[in-house]
Amino acid sequence: MRCSHEYRANHLRELNPDERTHGDFLQKMYDNRDRIIQQGRQAIEAEFYQIIRDRNLGPKFADAFITNVRQLFANALEKFRRESEKVWQPNEINRQQQYEAALQDINQFKNLFGLTKQAQMEKYCEEALTGLESSFIAIIQRKSRSLSLQVIERILEHLDRMEQRLARFNQKLRQLRDDFKQKADKDADSADALKINGFKLYNREELNLLYQDMIEQLAGATQGSKSRYEIGLNQICTTMSEDVLQDASPLWKQTRTAKEVMQLFDITQLQEVNYQDFQEIVAAKTQLVVKKSPQESRLKQDLTACDRLFKSLQNDSEAIRSNIRIAYQKSQPLILLSHAVLSSADAGFTPALNTKVAIVGGRNSTDPTAIKLIPYLQERVGSADSITPLGQQEQHRIVFVQEQGGFHCAV
Repeated sequence: MRCSHEYRANHLRELNPDERTHGDFLQKMYDNRDRIIQQGRQAIEAEFYQIIRDRNLGPKFADAFITNVRQLFANALEKFRRESEKVWQPNEINRQQQYEAALQDINQFKNLFGLTKQAQMEKYCEEALTGLESSFIAIIQRKSRSLSLQVIERILEHLDRMEQRLARFNQKLRQLRDDFKQKADKDADSADALKINGFKLYNREELNLLYQDMIEQLAGATQGSKSRYEIGLNQICTTMSEDVLQDASPLWKQTRTAKEVMQLFDITQLQEVNYQDFQEIVAAKTQLVVKKSPQESRLKQDLTACDRLFKSLQNDSEAIRSNIRIAYQKSQPLILLSHAVLSSADAGFTPALNTKVAIVGGRNSTDPTAIKLIPYLQERVGSADSITPLGQQEQHRIVFVQEQGGFHCAV
């Protein structure tokens, strides 16, 4: 009996609420509880990051994940509380009573004599040992369920914080979406209203189709159950997300390891002062995708200035000449030197006239439509040497420049 009291005192002592005074076996259970809480928080957080990162899941799935986890934990809370109160607490008391009753029987019977004394004493000892063992088991089972309730409560608190982060994440996404939509609508309206020499070059519906075609072209040869548009959009978003998050990492955390890169869910941790910078990074990476769109895409082919000029004017030679003449005339200097001053005897200055036109590739362009347009341009500027090159990124432009006396205007 003395050994049992020593074992309980050393290993299962629980005389007051201060955990630091409890037995060493319980201390080990507390350490395990703290470790499981930490691991549970990390697992919940890692799952959120994975859900947000996966375009097949996303914020709506995260909402469903929260609901399911809460339900699972609610069921577990009820189960552990019921088992603790209905099973192991009564069992602990009953088994302790069994142990104490067996000890009383041993004390009463030990000084008696009889033929069955040995067998009876063995029976009482077995009952005492069984009661003691079962009592210790019940203490541990009760305590483990009590600690499990604490673990679940702490993890649920962390789940609440993650839900708050998810709400901020959704708010940031809506803010980004609304800001970019406002800018996109403004640019689309400007393009829709654009007229050159009386010709409407773009309309909004056509622009939407051009971007849709570009996204489908980016799907490449990938096959699957999704549409080519969905496949292409997934590829764009995957690549863009990596590039954006890489460039935005300094906004998220200035002091970090070389391999530490911002993740999508970390948008919630950006300071408000850095929001504009993050928005600019997203815009720059998006523009880069458009600039690097496949050559076979309609966005590249239909927006090339030379192609569009022939298409808009239906290959009508006279209409093409007329529009080139109008553009050329509009490129004349807006500020003219005084003719009276220039013609005076002491002017000493004869203004030079320099005329240039720039198209993709210049006079040595390899673009078929540009080659076809060069003779029309040469008719206006007078020399092939006056036809200078534009880079591929400016293929949507044809630029006329006339400079006189150092004052010039470009159209």
